[in-house]
Amino acid sequence: GLSSGNLLETCWNALKPGGRLVANAVTLEGEQKLLQWQNKNSGKSGASGDLTRLSISRAEKIGRFQGWKEIRSVIQLAVIKGH
Repeated sequence: GLSSGNLLETCWNALKPGGRLVANAVTLEGEQKLLQWQNKNSGKSGASGDLTRLSISRAEKIGRFQGWKEIRSVIQLAVIKGH
């Protein structure tokens, strides 16, 4: 996964100009890797992209009512390689 090795760098180096890299993380360590990679590569070689946190909630019973219970968030890096 993202937390070990240089997976993002390997994928980025193999990507052709104009290609899109999308990576997801659910752990703090994975999120840290995505943030570090974005900070290191943002603006380099025309790279542009976003780091986004996606959260999903599920309706569950709270006594006789219902409420939202958040499920684990996913952090997503989506970046396009410049020409």
